[in-house]
Amino acid sequence: MRILFVFMAAALLVGCAAKIIEPTAADVQKAGTRFPNATLADLQQGKTIYQNHCGGCHPHKKVSSFTEAQWRTITPKMVAKTNKKFKNVIDARGEEVLLQYLVTMAKSS
Repeated sequence: MRILFVFMAAALLVGCAAKIIEPTAADVQKAGTRFPNATLADLQQGKTIYQNHCGGCHPHKKVSSFTEAQWRTITPKMVAKTNKKFKNVIDARGEEVLLQYLVTMAKSS
């Protein structure tokens, strides 16, 4: 019975977790309207930062849950909190590519 409960709880968590979207070349074109110098490597780096750091304190959010304006407000605050907690793990360039990823993928999903 206990094993069944653990299995069901794990399945529920996996099912409720936000899917982290992999950026594509088409996303680079979308990013170009807001971030003219964005590259696929930038979006992939932003995804990696989101995946590795944004789930450290709370579950990952579905990127389309927020608008560009909201991401532009949220991102600097969350980066500051992350850097305070984990000793400056995201530099200015990391914050920039994270924002590029979040804004671009919010429009893609």
